[in-house]
Amino acid sequence: MRASILIVEDDLGIVTLAKRVLQRDPELTVVETVRSGEEAIEVARAGRPDVVIMDLTLPGMDGLEATRRLKAERPVTKVIILTGRRVEGPQRAAGESGADAFLHKRNLLRDLLPTIQRVLGERTENGT
Repeated sequence: MRASILIVEDDLGIVTLAKRVLQRDPELTVVETVRSGEEAIEVARAGRPDVVIMDLTLPGMDGLEATRRLKAERPVTKVIILTGRRVEGPQRAAGESGADAFLHKRNLLRDLLPTIQRVLGERTENGT
């Protein structure tokens, strides 16, 4: 199951780490990386990625608002919210924004690939 990935993250260290993790699965292709919510929406409109890995805290439009807008335009795109913050409040807000999953950045190495596989599996189960 091939999937295209858009990474939306303003921390280059996290971008590098995410790319390294994603390279472990030859079925996943990072199509672009951007640093703001506004750029994420623009790139998602043009490229229609299967999965967006979205930082919660971004310059300008934050990840929650970008997720709301992206899901309103393209609900089939799966969004995984990343944060370095405490989990309780942001996780609830991520779900309310339409995000399909939530990851803490400290768990990126361990949880990114299984989370992508899970949300893509949901896409297949729903027939989309």
